[in-house]
Amino acid sequence: MALSSRIEAEEFRLSEIIRPEGIALDFHANSIPEVLGQIVALLIRARFISPSDAPLARTNFLDREEISSTAFKNGIAIPHARGPWAMGAVLAYYPDGLDWHTPDSLSVRLVVGIALPESGFRSYSLYATRLAEVLAFGRMTDKLAAASGPGDVINAIETLEDDT
Repeated sequence: MALSSRIEAEEFRLSEIIRPEGIALDFHANSIPEVLGQIVALLIRARFISPSDAPLARTNFLDREEISSTAFKNGIAIPHARGPWAMGAVLAYYPDGLDWHTPDSLSVRLVVGIALPESGFRSYSLYATRLAEVLAFGRMTDKLAAASGPGDVINAIETLEDDT
């Protein structure tokens, strides 16, 4: 099934919507708004959103986070925003950890930011929960700490997805 068809069916693999230029392995931030700004910058760098959409994207990410935390257990956060852009994902690793509102009170080290198109994919929250479980079970934060570049990250994600 083609990627666009699977997205419409609300099924996709993270490895299919992430690009090497959207991966950062040594980010640092002092607040969630700063993290979300970095995620927007990565989405621009990976060409999922246009620079002119940056203010809207940042606002949409912040607004979504105010509804409820997008952090999960095991040091993983998956912030997301809807807007007039293509489906895409970026990944940032924060080796020092982030103070985020997590259910297990662990610092967030892995942030997967996802740009969602305005229409379709309404059951995203179910997918995000499953994705967080897969990443935690596969010890993705440990793999990121040892990764030498974006290729290692994408290979690790593909292996996790193949094994689940």
